[in-house]
Amino acid sequence: MVEREFDILVIGATGYTGRLVIEYLANHSRASSLHIALGGRTISKVQDLANKYHNIGAVYVDVDKEQTVQEAVAKTRVVINIAGPYWTRGSVVVRACARNGVHYVDLTGEAPRVSKIIEDFFEDVPREHRLKGAGWGLSPMPAPPGYRSKPSILYSLPYVKPTIWGGIFFMNGINAPIVRRSWGLRHYQLYSSHLPTFSYTEFHNTGSRLNGVLLSLGLMTTMFGLAVAPPLRWLLKWVMPKSGEGPKPDKLDSGRFEVINVAEGGGIVVKARMDGDGDPGYRITSIMIVESALLLLDPENLTEDGKEGGVLTPSVAYGDALVKALDGTGRFRFGVEVLEDKKTR
Repeated sequence: MVEREFDILVIGATGYTGRLVIEYLANHSRASSLHIALGGRTISKVQDLANKYHNIGAVYVDVDKEQTVQEAVAKTRVVINIAGPYWTRGSVVVRACARNGVHYVDLTGEAPRVSKIIEDFFEDVPREHRLKGAGWGLSPMPAPPGYRSKPSILYSLPYVKPTIWGGIFFMNGINAPIVRRSWGLRHYQLYSSHLPTFSYTEFHNTGSRLNGVLLSLGLMTTMFGLAVAPPLRWLLKWVMPKSGEGPKPDKLDSGRFEVINVAEGGGIVVKARMDGDGDPGYRITSIMIVESALLLLDPENLTEDGKEGGVLTPSVAYGDALVKALDGTGRFRFGVEVLEDKKTR
């Protein structure tokens, strides 16, 4: 194994999410044994942030200047990339990781961009036995861990009682492709001659049919309006958080989330539940991506597919290791049960 100066390099560390990532990483129980570096294009800001913690270095990384990315990535074992937007600025980091045999994780929710990464780097990455994992935060992280390597794999949503009423879930377009890729990576070779039926989708549990209809109509109307009416996009810029902004500190630990997967395969109905404490979009996301990166430092944490390398999803790369790591933080709870009478609660 090539010796590297750093174990983990965080690119985009001075942004709001980046600061949460380094806060969690620097205070992790494993931090004292790690060599961590922060990367950014304003080196004075990066150095000021690094100086708040022990044994953390600062390196100049400008994702608009590929040479600086290549030089920084070549010094590390794992890259956490928080510098978005990924569609316009992320490929240069992925390319540097592929060339240098470096593990890579980010928080992208841009499904077309992930597809492009697979197309561009699928051949290069396995040859280096390294992982490129895109979208390893809250979305779509809860979906892949719920998809477990057991015989009762998700195939179709069963008819359940009481009936679950729901509306369109706005993250379905991001989460569902990741889950489908997880299934494909696990089972395509096994069933290449005759693929079994597989379907997966998500919705927001609304409690009633009327609420589901109203939620769906409201979301579709909003998305259509943003697509065809520039003034609405301009207005949205004023109400949404600015770059570098996020929830106030007291809000970061007061939120919570819950994800329920109901699945049927081979006549067995299974319900998997995952919930956690903390703001889902920021606090939980920063914990998830750090725990993912830490697992990459030891090949023993990886599945056989993970050791082989590739552009992988969390469940394919780690199997149950990621579930155990998240459970160990004390912020997450997981449960799986067989529903003999097809009840959902």
